Amino acid sequence: MNMFLVTMVFIFLIRSSMTYTIEQLLSLSVRDQCIKSTYDSILVVPTGHKSETGYMMMAIVGMKDRWELVEIAGYCETILWKVSEFINPSIENLRSDMDFET
Repeated sequence: MNMFLVTMVFIFLIRSSMTYTIEQLLSLSVRDQCIKSTYDSILVVPTGHKSETGYMMMAIVGMKDRWELVEIAGYCETILWKVSEFINPSIENLRSDMDFET
């Protein structure tokens, strides 16, 4: 297991002791898109709402200072993770999206 995956597992184990409901996460204020923000970590939260293109929307929640919830950084239906420098140089990106099934 490479260092990136070990780090991710470690972070998951630490954070698994924190309990937030989806309602709590989605009730945070939404960041003003004109203001640049930096976070220590993020949470990807399913919103339960479908976009015009047919995919479920995700909220990106920014966290700072030992995982203190800050705000909703934005909403999206697709995330393109740039992972080449962490996992394997031959893998450029990973894509996350949420299908909507009825």
